Formats: sequence, structure tokens, C-alpha cells
Amino acid sequence: MRYVTNSPDETELAGCELARSLPSGAVLLLFGDLGSGKTCFTRGFARGMGVTEAVTSPTFTIVNEYEHLLHFDLYRIDSADDLHAIGFLDYLERGNIPKRTVVIEWAERIASEIPYLFRGMKIFKVLFSAGKNADARIIEVESIDDTRD
Repeated sequence: MRYVTNSPDETELAGCELARSLPSGAVLLLFGDLGSGKTCFTRGFARGMGVTEAVTSPTFTIVNEYEHLLHFDLYRIDSADDLHAIGFLDYLERGNIPKRTVVIEWAERIASEIPYLFRGMKIFKVLFSAGKNADARIIEVESIDDTRD
């Protein structure tokens, strides 16, 4: 799936549309440069899932929890080892992740761990890149078939 947006509003709308087409409990791994639209897209995605509260980037808190959505921002994570320090694995152990859809900004920080962390879940890689003008974005969504148990 591919979206081409020309404004932050269109980027949010793309997120909203994707949310309505994905199964509950999916994992979205967002890849892209700083300012590429990941949080804007996530705001729309949350709206598409019915989240009514304000959605902001959890850059300093690492995670924002909503009724049906966990929104992680791993910008401040240097390696997969840091996941232990921030309590990320606690979410897996408490069983929260399979019950909610998960959006992870800066997923490249844990790329080597993805097959182990989300085993048995439907995973989508979402790649953000610049378009033809300052506000344009190209958003490519690819299913990663990792639903093995």
C-alpha cells in the first residue's frame, strides 16, 4: 500500500485510513527521518481507531497508552539492550501488546529484535520519505509475514 500526501492534514488522513483497514492487534513499525511525518501519521491512525484524546509524541516518556493503542517513540533508545531499561519488555510480559495495536516510531532502533519481540503478530513496516515539496510525504506500508507461533 502506498500513500502520497502533500500536507500534514493529508498525512493524518492517510494514518486514519490505514487504521480502518488493519486488523486489531497489529504492530506498525515506523521508519523515517526526523520530521518525516511519523507522529502526524500516528495522530491520524489513533483517530481512525477511535482515540479521542490528544495524541502527541512520547519522545521523553517513551510510551503513550490509549484504550486500544500503545504508541512508542524509541528516538532516545541507542540499542535493543535499552529496551530492558525502559520497561518495554514489561509490556510484552504483562500481555498488553497482543491486546492492543502498537505503533513504534524509530523502529530501526530495534530492527534486529523485531522477529523475537513480536512473534506471532501481524507486523507492518511503514516507511516515510520526502516527496516533491517540503510538506509532501511518500508513505509505503508493507506487511511483514511474521505470524508464526
